[in-house]
Amino acid sequence: MRRAPTVSGSVVVVAKCPIPGRSKTRLIPLTGVDGSAQLATAMLADVLTALTQAETEKNFDRILLYAPPTDVGKLTMENLLDRFGIPRQRTDDNDASEVMSTKSYKSSKSDRKHTQSWNPDAWTLLPMSNEKLNSEGDPIDHSSSKPLNLKSSYLSDILENALHRVRLRLRKLKSDGPVIFVGMDTPDIPLDELAYALEDYKRARVCPSADGGYGLLSVPHHAPAERIFAGVRWSDPLTLASQLKALTDEDVRVTVGRVMYDVDEPDDVVQLVERLQESERRLDGSEEDQHDNLVKAPPTTVRQERRTGSCVFTIQALQELQLWGSDGKLRKLKKGSHEHSDDGIIAKQATLSTSYSTHDHEEDYGEEVLIHSYTSSAYEEGFVPSHDMAGSHSCSL
Repeated sequence: MRRAPTVSGSVVVVAKCPIPGRSKTRLIPLTGVDGSAQLATAMLADVLTALTQAETEKNFDRILLYAPPTDVGKLTMENLLDRFGIPRQRTDDNDASEVMSTKSYKSSKSDRKHTQSWNPDAWTLLPMSNEKLNSEGDPIDHSSSKPLNLKSSYLSDILENALHRVRLRLRKLKSDGPVIFVGMDTPDIPLDELAYALEDYKRARVCPSADGGYGLLSVPHHAPAERIFAGVRWSDPLTLASQLKALTDEDVRVTVGRVMYDVDEPDDVVQLVERLQESERRLDGSEEDQHDNLVKAPPTTVRQERRTGSCVFTIQALQELQLWGSDGKLRKLKKGSHEHSDDGIIAKQATLSTSYSTHDHEEDYGEEVLIHSYTSSAYEEGFVPSHDMAGSHSCSL
């Protein structure tokens, strides 16, 4: 029998089905109702394609965590994957998403069959749930189960549930690697950050977003799922600060990667177009990308070049919506968007001062970020852990 490849962790893309009138509604004044859903679809397709084609030294499991968790939601995501030529896990008698559903978490014959036929390049569909589970994937209290609420205030429960379920799957794949959460609306996802997270699997890694949140979170195997999302303030300028506090409160070491850029507002579309066009101008490799570095990228055994997905589908959607270029609708937004430049946004949201601790351990990168100050408001809100990070490094937010 063919031996299954070694799995180094799971990447979980958190996504809502792109539905006209419900997807990227803040973009509707720029794109129209159908256009906002079209752009959301294209960005999700680019994220999934980039992660499918990512060249890393380590194999990883690919999970699409979707909502709504209904038959319609599942069919929508299946059609999206098939439409864009993105492979998905298939089994003869059990769909992968059913194996991973909230109805049954225990190992079974069908589970074993599924893991044996695991395709390292294909995606498993996993419906969102906010049901409370234990580390074995069993519901803690059936009576406390509630209908899924997609409001941001419930995101902690959704991520905790997903973390339990994905870890259960990793155990079946004989892996104790990290679970890496990624958003759906950063089409130019930095693939080198994925490689860093998979290699530095004993520490959490977070990539801040320009609005005070984050676009990537890698959770190591030992981080307690039931506590690392407690108290996180979602859709808030202090989302990242509160997430860092939740991690360091549990003595989880954290490294900080470079900034990622969500696309939520019309100004974000302007900046996305500018980044993609600049990237096209640098295709010859003559100009090194040095922007949005919060910390020095850790060295790896094989040097990882800074790279992003190609964003083919996003560019096509922007062209069809007449948003590709400096004319038309985008020109009207240009002036306002530059008032929210990369440096300006970051300066408003956070002041990160970093120091490094050099270690002699071969497996250690040698740089661990220590957050000494975030904002005065973060201090006033009480996000100031007094203990040492990982027992020896101080961290105040």
